[in-house]
Amino acid sequence: MEVNPNLSALPVQKVAGRSAVAPRPKPAAGTDSVSFRGAEAVDGALKQTPDVRPEAVAMARMLGVTVEYPPLDMIQAIANLLAMKMDDSQQASSQSSDTP
Repeated sequence: MEVNPNLSALPVQKVAGRSAVAPRPKPAAGTDSVSFRGAEAVDGALKQTPDVRPEAVAMARMLGVTVEYPPLDMIQAIANLLAMKMDDSQQASSQSSDTP
């Protein structure tokens, strides 16, 4: 018995009424530039923005010398979150070492 694997490899027929993909029109000579008006507007806005915000610097200086910042309840809440996370990671590592 002989098997011919190329039986279904017939040439593809063109579908009537459909044409191939139209080629893109070529740009005219000398018009291959790109407009960066949007980038220029962003650049202009960036140049108008001050490098340092004086009100933010003043607030940071005030908080840096304040003994009550951050508040004690915030420190306690962060410590509790860290402790819970530490407990979770220790339980996960002990469970993975228990299983063979």
